[in-house]
Amino acid sequence: CDIGQSWVDFDYCTSRSIGAYSDGWVVDYEYDKCAKDCNPDEGPHCSDPGHNDLSATIFVTPQECCGALLGWVDLDSCVAYSENDESGNGGEGSLEPSNKFFADYQSGSCLQECEPGPFGCAIVPPPIALYDTIEACCAVGQSWVNFDYCTSRSIGAYSDGWVVDYEYDKCAKDCNPDEGPHCSDPGHNDLSSAIFPTPKECCGALLGWIDLGSCVAVSKNSASN
Repeated sequence: CDIGQSWVDFDYCTSRSIGAYSDGWVVDYEYDKCAKDCNPDEGPHCSDPGHNDLSATIFVTPQECCGALLGWVDLDSCVAYSENDESGNGGEGSLEPSNKFFADYQSGSCLQECEPGPFGCAIVPPPIALYDTIEACCAVGQSWVNFDYCTSRSIGAYSDGWVVDYEYDKCAKDCNPDEGPHCSDPGHNDLSSAIFPTPKECCGALLGWIDLGSCVAVSKNSASN
């Protein structure tokens, strides 16, 4: 195997030479996981159909396989999915919720992987990337979304910052419209637009052709849009 089959993975060659499997781990790019190089009859963690890529690298552990070849997938999720997949074909398996956070691209927020019921809870099958905190999820998993927007919406709230309203040449507060006319109405939903701590910063940065004092006053006291 070392010399005569040098182009074949060494563990593949030596195991197949005795009619066995290597019991190592190989990548499955179709389902973003790793599968064990073992007899498919042994269970869903084995590659099914059986692994037959002669030159593919075989790793000792799923951690090594996931880390080396599936770097875009959360490592813990990849390992858990690889070891516990019940379907062998990308099914959800029987994994317990991790209570970590994942990006919900439609809403521009991060939800928690937990039992459905409380706000923001959902069960997601690996290999969706999971993050330890909302902040990490928003910064990395939702990097194109304004950070304050993402973190506030992830807890079902508003940022209480200020966003530009070009239609009325003012800034509006990112808060619940029911709180009053200074809040953006309809509610602010531009995922990537800048959110500023004060109306003065918002007016100065994005409405420079308007007198700053007037812009701030209108933004704070507007009775309607």
